[in-house]
Amino acid sequence: MELLEHPLPGGSSAKLTTRTLRPGLRLLVVEGDLDYYSAPELSAQFQRRVEDKPVDYIIDLTEVGYIDTSGLGFLLSLSESVRQREGRLVVALPQRRHRQLLARTRLDQIFCVTNTRDEARARLEKGGTPRP
Repeated sequence: MELLEHPLPGGSSAKLTTRTLRPGLRLLVVEGDLDYYSAPELSAQFQRRVEDKPVDYIIDLTEVGYIDTSGLGFLLSLSESVRQREGRLVVALPQRRHRQLLARTRLDQIFCVTNTRDEARARLEKGGTPRP
């Protein structure tokens, strides 16, 4: 099992951890704030590590304290990058306030969102395209 931690430069308190759960399935864990300061570096780190073959991703935002529009942009860009490679993405997001943000911006109609990473994994293991 691969585990990579990537502290972000520039004083951002966000951290990205990547773990391979099984071949073809990766877990991305973001801790800290998903905002204007952290989103560009998180995106760059993901793009450096993304594979050109289909890989499914669970992005766990359980430990994210704050999400702004730049953070939402990061999630959209991540989703598009995964789809271009014929992979699938499920977001584990238990915080009510963050789910409300996705609902207000109608992004809950784009992302498949679950409460836990176990639920996210179950959605991916069922096969097919996880629906919002």
